[in-house]
Parts: sequence; C-alpha cells; structure tokens
Amino acid sequence: MTITEFETRGFYEPGFLHLRINTDKSLKNLNELIVDDRPLFSTFLHEYIHFLQEISTTTGLTNAAFYINTIKDVNQTVINDGKADFEVPFKFNNEYNTLTQIELKRIYIGESTEVAYAKYDGFIEEEKEVIDRDNNILKVKRYKVFYYDTIRNCKNFYFGITCIKEFIAHTIQTKFCPEIEHPDIPYVIVELILDKECPSLAKNIDTYLAICDACLMSYHPAQLFFNTVTRIKKDCFEPKSAQEMYDYVLNLKFNGNDKIYTPSELFKEAKEIVINHFENALQAEIFSANLKWIKHILEEAFLIRETNPTYINQILDEN
Repeated sequence: MTITEFETRGFYEPGFLHLRINTDKSLKNLNELIVDDRPLFSTFLHEYIHFLQEISTTTGLTNAAFYINTIKDVNQTVINDGKADFEVPFKFNNEYNTLTQIELKRIYIGESTEVAYAKYDGFIEEEKEVIDRDNNILKVKRYKVFYYDTIRNCKNFYFGITCIKEFIAHTIQTKFCPEIEHPDIPYVIVELILDKECPSLAKNIDTYLAICDACLMSYHPAQLFFNTVTRIKKDCFEPKSAQEMYDYVLNLKFNGNDKIYTPSELFKEAKEIVINHFENALQAEIFSANLKWIKHILEEAFLIRETNPTYINQILDEN
C-alpha cells in the first residue's frame, strides 16, 4: 500500500494477522462494495492479498514466528533482569539471537522507499555478514537493483520480500480496479525486471505472478527470485501455464537445521512451528476462541496451498 492508503484507507499488520480498513461501511458484500465504493474495495482487496500471503506462504509464516519470538524474548529478558521496571522503547540484546534475527529480517525484506518512476537497468549479488550470539558469521546474499529516475540519474536499492509481495497485491488489485496507480518501486519493479531479463516469458503477467508466489515459499525470496531469473535466461524457458512456471521455480530443495527439505516440507514445518508458538503464547482461557480460529485458518491455508498451489493466479483470472 502507498503512504496515502496506509494513512487514510487501511493497512495489514504483518505477523499479527490484523487487517484494518478505515471505514464504517459494511464489508460483507464485496459485489456491492466494488460498485458503491471502488477505492474502499480496492484497499480491502490489496490488504486481503497480504493476509493470504501471510497464512499461505513459508515467508508469511516465518514472519509471524519472528514477531511471536521477539515478544517472547522481550518478556524473558524483562523477567530475568531482576529490575522492577523497564524502558520503552525496549533495548534489545542478542542473548536469544534477537538482534541477529532482526538484521536477517532487514536483509530479506529489502528496501521499500517509494519511487514513482524507475527504468530498470540491472542487478548485482552481494554478500552481507551477520554475526549471531556465539560470534558465528552468517554470510547472506542480498541483491542490489539499479535503475534510472526521471532525470536519468542512476540510483539503486536493495530488492527483497516487500517488492515481491507488493507486486502480487498490486497486480490483483489493478485487475479489478485498473484506475489504481502505484509507484514503480516497490509495486512494479518486479515486472520491469522480468520484462528486461526474461524475454522468453513474453511479458506474461500470469507467469510473473506465479514466479513471485513461488518465491514466497522460501526463507529468502529475493535469492530465489534472482536465481530463477538466471535459470530462465540460461534455459530460455517458456512456460505453458502458471502451474508449469510455479513448478519450475520450486524444482529444488532447501538446506536448513541439518536437514534437506522439499518446498512442501519446509512449508509444513513453518506452519507447525507457528501453531506451536501461538499455542504457547495464547494459553489463557480468554484466548481460546482466538487460538481455535488461528489454528483453523492456518490448517485450511496449508490444505489449499498443497492441493491448489497456484490459487493466487486463479484470483487474477476471476472475471
């Protein structure tokens, strides 16, 4: 969403399963809403896509786990420090690898400062060192994208999850509300990159959507995105459907926690971890209904992804 949309219309809070729309109008009948108040419908649709990304992708579930863990780490630190009070804002330490996780999250998310016009020029891969609590050095890939602005100045930014998620939401939103306009960065830069780097895809938006949705089934979507771009160029790959594109992106295995995962196994583990975190965090009886709802939507989202992995593309294809 743009800053204007955030301030006046609504937003989605990643990690908290919280979608807020600033209106007193009923949202029960979307068929009526799209006629009576298109800007409101448009905002709801965009933020609802972000909600679906949260519950039906490995990246989204990992994000939810990050926030729950961070809150737990703050609680544990406050409990153990022996003081009667604590300062706000809270000053994190790395006893529980919190600072490490924050830095990794910053790399994965990338930069998202809005740029109205960008002419894509190219990208490079860099390596960033992140230190954990035991002073182990983690070497993480990050991707710098170069572009020209309206006065032909060459600029750059770090590409990440935000660009991928916003492209998906923007694409579906503008399918139903084509009058909506968004800045090129972070909303359209994915399209600009794929147009230039992967001519074999023939500027097919359905294919682009499948690439981005598949990349969110990993811990580091930007790395998977640019690795996929490199593979497509090398193979001159021409997918015949969104499903074929999705399968092509995820024709790999992930290493982690001394195990090798298929994308499906990684997603399942992420879902189970998040449910476990919520069960631990919401033990009081007052939260029982909330916990039941959370577990239900996560299990349903898992089932939908497993049985219909390109369901996001089907939303785009709706008339």
